[in-house]
Amino acid sequence: MNAISKPDIILEPVEDVKIAIEPIPVASILTKSNRFYAWMDRWTELSYQAWEKAGKPYREC
Repeated sequence: MNAISKPDIILEPVEDVKIAIEPIPVASILTKSNRFYAWMDRWTELSYQAWEKAGKPYREC
């Protein structure tokens, strides 16, 4: 038997846990992501308007 395997360890479910796990506030996450996507949408729109105003120049690499 190798050193990693431990046949003498018995895993049993823990039933005496008394700490309630609170759910993640999904509304908060959705609000933050919606605000981020709205910001990205506005930034993209303003960039496009600036590009149009500049005469739609093509980037030369």
